[in-house]
Amino acid sequence: MRTRMIRRGVWCALAALVASALPLRADDAADLMRRVSAQYRSVTNEREDLDVILIATAHADPYTRAQAATLAANGGRGVTHKHAVRRIAYATDRKDRAHLLLTQPADDAGTEFLVLRGGADGSDEQRLYSPVLKRARLVAAGDKNPFVGTTFSLEDIRELTGERVERWDYRTVETSTHDGRATAVVEAVPRPGTESSYASRMLWIDTQRSFPVRIEYRDPAGKPWKVLRNSALQEVLAGVWRSDLVEMRDVQLGEATLLLVTRRTVDADLPPHLFEVNQLGSGDAAD
Repeated sequence: MRTRMIRRGVWCALAALVASALPLRADDAADLMRRVSAQYRSVTNEREDLDVILIATAHADPYTRAQAATLAANGGRGVTHKHAVRRIAYATDRKDRAHLLLTQPADDAGTEFLVLRGGADGSDEQRLYSPVLKRARLVAAGDKNPFVGTTFSLEDIRELTGERVERWDYRTVETSTHDGRATAVVEAVPRPGTESSYASRMLWIDTQRSFPVRIEYRDPAGKPWKVLRNSALQEVLAGVWRSDLVEMRDVQLGEATLLLVTRRTVDADLPPHLFEVNQLGSGDAAD
């Protein structure tokens, strides 16, 4: 009897070991990403005041919140500082709206980027307003041009409003840890018909918080292109997490941009006219 129990214990341990080595199913990865999307969109709206810090030659290690604050205050060689306000309104039909306004420096002040998301099956409408040209132009969904000289493309800025899981295919590559916390590493590949400048993305998801802490992007040739890091996480509502420091690093160019949140409000009233195309350039967004 004792021998049989030992053998059974050995077989159970081996089975568990084999199971842990197997990749999770694609539907498991999709379920995880749906939880990430639901968690992110569980507020009604939000506003962030941002220090935008451009670094021409980024050092090897990730930047900390303290380092970002120092760069915003004191600058440095190869460092450019901008200021922006970002507002997002989430809708039950998923036709979310996002508006980003540059307020500093003077050369960029008044630049606006408006995103009107098209719901689960609809396409997004994006408009970029130039105060120099005094007009707004339509922007393609997969636009890879940098936003006002940053390492963020317009696609990146749009996707900061949350993952659209119906537009990507997912698979879990492995389970791991990040800063001592359990994570699932998920590969995302755009589905046919999805416009994206990336061939694929690899996301490190904090499984307890349902929040992405790192994203690696590959260019159309499949080469490493960018790395996004979310740090200085804050629980803005019960179970709802946000990053106070977002770092986007272009590994091909050696440049980085930091988005440092200096003020945030959630579930506060936002004027509806902020998200109207005919209000771009009116000056009403600067408050």
